[in-house]
Amino acid sequence: MKAYQDLSNEPTYQISLQDLIPFFKLNQLPAWTITSDIYIDITLQDAIYRTCTLEDGQADSTFEVKKDETKLIIDHIFYPGDVMDAWANANKKVQFSYFDYRLSKMSLTTNELTTGVVRNLGGAGRIVTKVIAGLFDENQNDTKRSLTLLNKYGSVCALRTKGAGAGTNQGRVTSNLKFNDHFLYPVDRVLSSVHFYDLTQSEGVPPFVTRDYYSGESRTTSATQFNFRSQIDFLRGQFFFQAWRLNRNERISSRGIELYQTYNIITALADGTSTYTLKCWLEVLKYAELEDGKMTCYFA
Repeated sequence: MKAYQDLSNEPTYQISLQDLIPFFKLNQLPAWTITSDIYIDITLQDAIYRTCTLEDGQADSTFEVKKDETKLIIDHIFYPGDVMDAWANANKKVQFSYFDYRLSKMSLTTNELTTGVVRNLGGAGRIVTKVIAGLFDENQNDTKRSLTLLNKYGSVCALRTKGAGAGTNQGRVTSNLKFNDHFLYPVDRVLSSVHFYDLTQSEGVPPFVTRDYYSGESRTTSATQFNFRSQIDFLRGQFFFQAWRLNRNERISSRGIELYQTYNIITALADGTSTYTLKCWLEVLKYAELEDGKMTCYFA
């Protein structure tokens, strides 16, 4: 770990506002025409979920965000007053389009995952353009979670095992979406390479993770330790996200979107009773209207 990352050195990080607020990915806001104050409300995770990994036996160390040191940097573009007034008079009502995200999550046992899950994700009456899914182990106790490299944010893949006389067997995740009485794909998606392709096509850029990080294949993750933790133990197969772009540009019917998913092999949790958490995000189209200095938002 670099010296500037150490908590005692008070590291400073920055994040683009458009990564927190999807509206700003596509739009610029004419702030001078809004009559009320503009607020940005950010909710932080509990400190234990920002935990830095430590050696066994040491007390937990949490990453404290100094809220009084937090700064918002905005790039304003100013025009002469008469130009701004002319624009406001010519645009009494302005409409913006943007994407928002709705989370659906469900607790599943290993038996349910291997048997097969049909999960209704919602979206009824909305225009949904994308679905993103990941399977998380969130039921670890805080001490165990703090001794990992990804805390509770790693999305697990199907387990890679060795079968007698068959060499190494790669676990498989079978997935498909059904909406408006039709499946998105005529044949279920099974191969991890196909899941990676769907993710790349949905996001527009390939995820910058290795094959081993994504699906546990190829055995390229280093055994070198980071923060006293083996990377191959805590990063391998922990970035298995799936995404599907809904290509029909249809409004979802009252039945909503259904996810069909099966993990043929999944790691049994230590206590035998804990569950995985399946999280799915729907990317929905929304509109915002600015009229008489007031902003209103609604679904498309």
